[in-house]
Amino acid sequence: MEKIMIGQVVNVKGLKGEMKIYPHTDYPERFEEIAYVYIKNKKYDILKVSYNKKMPILLLEGINSVDDVMKLRNEYVYIDRVNIKDLAEDEHLIIDLIGLDVYSNGEKIGILKDILTHTAQDIYVVKTNDREILVPAVDEFIKEINIEERRITIELIEGL
Repeated sequence: MEKIMIGQVVNVKGLKGEMKIYPHTDYPERFEEIAYVYIKNKKYDILKVSYNKKMPILLLEGINSVDDVMKLRNEYVYIDRVNIKDLAEDEHLIIDLIGLDVYSNGEKIGILKDILTHTAQDIYVVKTNDREILVPAVDEFIKEINIEERRITIELIEGL
């Protein structure tokens, strides 16, 4: 079963094995809706979810101390793909977009290499033959995303 990364263990919270998770999702409340997560390919049942400054705090079965959490620090947190929330028609998972062919004016110009999410809007990083192009992920520039055809159509910014 395919796993989807939704966060990263960043620190311990308290003394009883609770861990602070940096969410890699626009919906961190999903931790309340699922029964388990995976860290380092091991399945952990979720016993408790709370929040500290909008960051999820998880208490997982079998993680009982500060030392247990510190062994998992900086590790990624995954869920089964079947546990993702339903997406709107115009929403896509980053994992489904990376690697898609990128076209402009009917010609393939490159491949979507990465998506930067720490800005006002997402930025698509398109790898061409000789460089990388940064494209804001807004309707003005992203004209169509077709997962089935593995294709993104963009309108290039003037000067590129």
